[in-house]
Amino acid sequence: MAPSRDTKRDGCENRPDTKRPGCARTTCTYTQVELPISIQPAAQVGDIRLTCCGEPSVCCRRACDGSCLLTFTQQLRVEVPVTYSATVEAGTIDLCLPPKDCTGK
Repeated sequence: MAPSRDTKRDGCENRPDTKRPGCARTTCTYTQVELPISIQPAAQVGDIRLTCCGEPSVCCRRACDGSCLLTFTQQLRVEVPVTYSATVEAGTIDLCLPPKDCTGK
């Protein structure tokens, strides 16, 4: 599979090799080198702390039967310590032949 780039423009065309006798030719091709990298994220939650902020409020909502539904509301401060990390591992380098062209084929 030929690369989609213009090989004549970047100096990779087939050309006679005048430095060697006979029918010598110099040519080149393209290849791809791949190195997979694996990243495994991790997170660890520490001790969570809750702190009351201010006083609670109480709301009474009357029901049709004359009863009262109480709703208690309290604002809280929540501290969540998180330690983030990751394990990074390089795979094995690989040479891909023939190379993919610029259209991904």
